[in-house]
This record gives sequence, C-alpha cells and structure tokens, in this order.
Amino acid sequence: MCSIFGIFVPDGHATPSAHRGAAITSMHHRGPDGTGQWESPDHRYFTGFSRLAIIDLETGDQPIQDKRGTVIVANGEIYNYIELRKSLGEKNFLTKSDSESPL
Repeated sequence: MCSIFGIFVPDGHATPSAHRGAAITSMHHRGPDGTGQWESPDHRYFTGFSRLAIIDLETGDQPIQDKRGTVIVANGEIYNYIELRKSLGEKNFLTKSDSESPL
C-alpha cells in the first residue's frame, strides 16, 4: 500500500517547495519502508513516493530513473514482470523491481 504524489506546473513556472516534506511525511503510514522524491531539471515536475516494500527489498526504491533519464513511480503489482524482464533482457534493468519492467 504505497503512496504517490506529484506536482506539475505550466512552462515558465517552478513547482512550489513549501509543502513537499509535509506531503511525504503525511504518506508515511501508507508506505513506512522508505520514501523517495524526484524533481525534473526544469523544476516543472516534482514527485514523491512512500513505499511499502514487498518486491525487491534492496533496489526497488522509487522514483526509478533509467539510463536514458526516464523516471517512473508506480503503485500496484505487475504480475507477469518476471516473464516481461526475460523477454526484454535482464541486462536492460537496474533493479529487480516489478515497477521497472515497463520502462
């Protein structure tokens, strides 16, 4: 039972930073095993994540950023992620998380 939040603002603006920490803290009860956050280089998008670790306890923290710079936050389980990873090639993944499979 994880939690995700995000802020996206129009071009020419930056995401407000005043309440980010409070937002992540308020989600702690939904994902007590860790938190993460990411902000885009242009400061237009910010996302926070609170994690309940079930799959990939060591490297499954989110947000996940791949080698190309794509960022993902996901909640839920991709049931066929093992088969997807095999068909796409294990070398293409940085974690063992089911959330990284769709990247």
